[in-house]
Amino acid sequence: MVDAMETGELEGMLSSACEITNRVMRYLTEQLISVLKPFLYDPLVMWIGRDTIVDENSEMANDQAKGHLNNIEMRLQGYVRANLKNSSMPLSVAGQTRKLIEEAISVENLCQMYIDWSAFL
Repeated sequence: MVDAMETGELEGMLSSACEITNRVMRYLTEQLISVLKPFLYDPLVMWIGRDTIVDENSEMANDQAKGHLNNIEMRLQGYVRANLKNSSMPLSVAGQTRKLIEEAISVENLCQMYIDWSAFL
């Protein structure tokens, strides 16, 4: 993957594009969350392996979906999970982008990918 990048490798266009995208997503956090929230209560969305519960408002809710939405909100605020622990302080856009790229190219994460994706090439 790194070889496919231009001469700047990870510090070139990929990093710049990721930072711009991250900055726009942080700016539009409310709009993104408002698009995702209806999936919490959509009866057609099934979360495999989890039971749905009924709120006092008689709307279908789902703990797993709420967990995913909370994770998305935390990431949009700049928090990154490392070693199954949440960071105590949010990262800057550049810091979060650098951390996410490091996770994407780490050998520990790549070795867990589906074998036919040939991440080792």
